[in-house]
Amino acid sequence: MIGALRTLWRGLQRHPETAPAVLTAAAQARSLRLLVQNLSNTQRREFARRSCFEVTGGVTGKRYRIGASHMYNVALLDEGGDCEYLLCFAPTGELPLADVLLAQKLTLELYESEALKVANKCPLVRVGWEPTPWQPQLAPRRLHR
Repeated sequence: MIGALRTLWRGLQRHPETAPAVLTAAAQARSLRLLVQNLSNTQRREFARRSCFEVTGGVTGKRYRIGASHMYNVALLDEGGDCEYLLCFAPTGELPLADVLLAQKLTLELYESEALKVANKCPLVRVGWEPTPWQPQLAPRRLHR
């Protein structure tokens, strides 16, 4: 748990723009502790190593990877672990990043269908395709593997 706290804290220090300015360091630390307490042992280890963790959808059983970022940080994974779509959904308000990640985790586990209805979806461009103006070209195809 301490390793995961340090990892995210270092990330926030390196990229302070990811943390809303009105949040204190104490609020960020409390938020991170709450997130880590609600992760399984496997998720904690993955979060400490890669700043992301996998969640299984409560309705479909699909796998999602949630990364430590505020936008398009939820990847819908296919059977092989490749990213099919990047999803963007989050609670409203200026919240600590770890609170957003915990909200996304719980939403996918408990209210997956509702989350998918409101999420912005960004399909990944497959190799050999020409992107259209509305279809952003994203890389890499495998996220944090």
